[in-house]
Amino acid sequence: MLLPPLLLLALYLAGLWRLWRRAPGRGIVPLEAAGFVAGIVLLAFLLGGPPNAYARWSLGAHMAQHMLLLAVVPPWAVISGALPRSLA
Repeated sequence: MLLPPLLLLALYLAGLWRLWRRAPGRGIVPLEAAGFVAGIVLLAFLLGGPPNAYARWSLGAHMAQHMLLLAVVPPWAVISGALPRSLA
């Protein structure tokens, strides 16, 4: 379950490196990039770390995992500027 978030993170970092190499000082600022990376790391932790193992046998932990995935991870994408400005 870790492959999709890690693949997304690798593609994002490759694109970010390419953007910063071609247009220094333009586009995404480091704070926005850090926000997106933090959101994806949290997503990977929730889907593949201890919360996921605990959620396999506890309904309360499973629902807490759902709530974190719905209430915490998406705001990081909005805060980080990963979404187009018209959607944010």
